[in-house]
Amino acid sequence: MGSKFVHMTKRRVDFYFQAKGSKTAKYMGNTVIDSKGRFSKKFTAVKDGSWSATWETFSSTYVNANSLKDYVDVR
Repeated sequence: MGSKFVHMTKRRVDFYFQAKGSKTAKYMGNTVIDSKGRFSKKFTAVKDGSWSATWETFSSTYVNANSLKDYVDVR
């Protein structure tokens, strides 16, 4: 099994937040991937929970992708 680079420029990335104790995640916004394959979006955390991102690859070889969840502890 190998890996293959998939050109993702201008693809939409959606961000979701799942509050601690919640069973569902809420859509929080989106951005697009730049010409160097990077993306970012700023949010203000107001409660504990997990953030994740999803994006579509639009390829017959690859399925849609999901990031790992990133937990935020608000203090």
